[in-house]
Amino acid sequence: MEKISENWTPTNVTTTFKLSTTTLPDGGHRPTSVGPNVVTSICGFGWRFLVRAEELPRLTMVDNAGESVISYQVTILFDPYLVASGRYGTVLLRTTVIRLLPSARTPQSEQIQYVLPSSTVSELGQYIYPSKARAPSIISVSLTFPASLGLTLPRTLTWKMEETLESTLDGKEMVDVKFYAFSRWKLNADDKGVISHPLPLFANLRLLEGFSDDLDSLLKGEGFLEAAMTVDFDSYEPEDQEIDSTGYGYESDSDLESDTSSEANTSVTRHRIRNDLKATSGTDTEGKSGPGDIDATLPLHKSPPRNGRVVVLKGTAYKTWKALLSYLYTGRIQFQSLTSQAEKQQSSPALGGLGPHCSPKSMYRLADKLGLHDLQELALQTISAGISRENIIEEVFSSFTSMYPAIQELQTDFLVKNFPTPSDGLVEITQQICDGEKPYCAGTLKMVLEKLAKR
Repeated sequence: MEKISENWTPTNVTTTFKLSTTTLPDGGHRPTSVGPNVVTSICGFGWRFLVRAEELPRLTMVDNAGESVISYQVTILFDPYLVASGRYGTVLLRTTVIRLLPSARTPQSEQIQYVLPSSTVSELGQYIYPSKARAPSIISVSLTFPASLGLTLPRTLTWKMEETLESTLDGKEMVDVKFYAFSRWKLNADDKGVISHPLPLFANLRLLEGFSDDLDSLLKGEGFLEAAMTVDFDSYEPEDQEIDSTGYGYESDSDLESDTSSEANTSVTRHRIRNDLKATSGTDTEGKSGPGDIDATLPLHKSPPRNGRVVVLKGTAYKTWKALLSYLYTGRIQFQSLTSQAEKQQSSPALGGLGPHCSPKSMYRLADKLGLHDLQELALQTISAGISRENIIEEVFSSFTSMYPAIQELQTDFLVKNFPTPSDGLVEITQQICDGEKPYCAGTLKMVLEKLAKR
């Protein structure tokens, strides 16, 4: 097989091959090597694949017209080779093929589990190659490592990123979209919760497109409550500086800073100072060390307007959206520990590394809203890793858990497994639900009682 590409993400390596063939006298094709195993070049950081092609003893039906042609059985195997002793745990192997037919030994699922360390050569599947295939057969095999390992593999630069960077060589503006996301939570004069202090984040629209239909719709301003408009975004400020927390949809969002947070105060003040300087001078003075950097004898010229799209996000925290943008650019995400965890960890058990960090619950909620299923799974793994006997009662009977069946299922299973008989905490929560203090937990309690009854 001829390796034609290899694509890396922080937890996955996908290698794509073309099946090498030889032309037959009748114009058909057969695999170049028939009989013994053919070993590919080394893939990823040490594994390889074996391919064995054998001519089938009888003709194989290949189309609805009933035409039968000489065909070959192609067997694909995985050899861990240089990573055989690596303690990577359960990795997932997914094989996809183009212009190969399934056989009786083609796996029902494209995804196979393989546990490392191991030196076993494992079959990924058998397929049929018809000699009259009109184009080369393509075989792609991806190997995905557990996110809990914290691996951060080098990421292949996408074609969109390459083209966007190349366009800057001609002077094209990199930033063409400005987001405003609310950053703080506070009580107003009526002791009601409000979300306040929208802060800006900048990005390139093209690099954000194509990840999901829902995200694309939001960027275009279609079907979402968030306002989207094209303006001079250097001079635009959102009209709504505060919104009711009930309209935000997630009052316990830990990515919202409290009103007394020094970090939030610093970021808001920095943004206001920067805008004030732009308004008075007509230029962006960020990065200047002081008045001495500006020649007072030269006239100040206002920069031309930067027209772009502005999206005001009224249901997502600034920290969550910033972490999302970073993930879409790099494929890396860093989660904070759950608020209820006794031992806090700054780095994420899902995917460590540098970059902005956020709450896994906040990101799970956002990924669910935008249809970003891979990111949602990473957040779910982090939430799962953070629950324990010490915090399960608090977690399972939270408003967040009540909103998502997958979280409910995960956490109620953990609770029933670790507390086969009702605990004092469960009795207390039951009383609060009966008193109307936690009405949203009624469904979760019902699920717990049903699972306890089946034990």
